[in-house]
Order: sequence, then structure tokens, then C-alpha cells
Amino acid sequence: MALGPILHQSSLHQSLSRRELCVTPAPPAPAPLSSDLTRLLSAAVVSPTFRRLLLSDPAAALAAGYNGENFQLSAAEYNAVTSLRAGTIRDFAAQLLHIFQPTRPEAVLEPASPQAKVYVAAVARR
Repeated sequence: MALGPILHQSSLHQSLSRRELCVTPAPPAPAPLSSDLTRLLSAAVVSPTFRRLLLSDPAAALAAGYNGENFQLSAAEYNAVTSLRAGTIRDFAAQLLHIFQPTRPEAVLEPASPQAKVYVAAVARR
């Protein structure tokens, strides 16, 4: 339901204007994983041998590389990859994404005045 009709139906509509509510924008979207982290996950998906090594000994998997190529990871990426413990590549990737792309809250409707806080709380209880 739109906020406008709610405001007009309320007995508080006289003391509450639309300007008293503000929308706090969500933080910017996180950057995508680096190309080397993406390549690392891709190698683990297509190669059962590399996947087993990555899951059992990530440092050895990074040192060995895949298909003759090494992964150029930043210190933070290297530390994250070598500290993860997962039983499946899906869990490994989920943990990696959680580290480098934490979930972000969506835009939040916040009251800009004490009166608006009371009104928004009353509407939320309905």
C-alpha cells in the first residue's frame, strides 16, 4: 500500500507531511570478485582434482595453479582463500562471497521526526 493514502487516512496526517519521512539509500553495491578469484572458482568447478586439492589444502592448490596458470591474488584474497574450510565447492564459494561481498540492507524508510517515528511504528503494527 502506498504511504500517501495511509497518511491521509490517519488522524495524524495534519501534523505529518511527506517531507518528514526520508528514504536512506542503500550502500553502493559491492565490487564483483576479482578475475583471479573467479578463475579460481571456475577451475574448481571444472576440475575434480583441483577442487579436491582446493578444499583439502587451499595453499597447495594456489601454489600448484591450474592448467599451467597461477592465480594472482591480493594478500587479502590469499588469506581468505587459505583460511576457508568447506566440504563442498558450493560452501567454499558462499564463504568467499560472504567475505568479499557481504550482504547489504535495502533502502530503509526512516522517519525524520519524532512524530513520524510514532506514526510509522503505528502503521507497522497494523
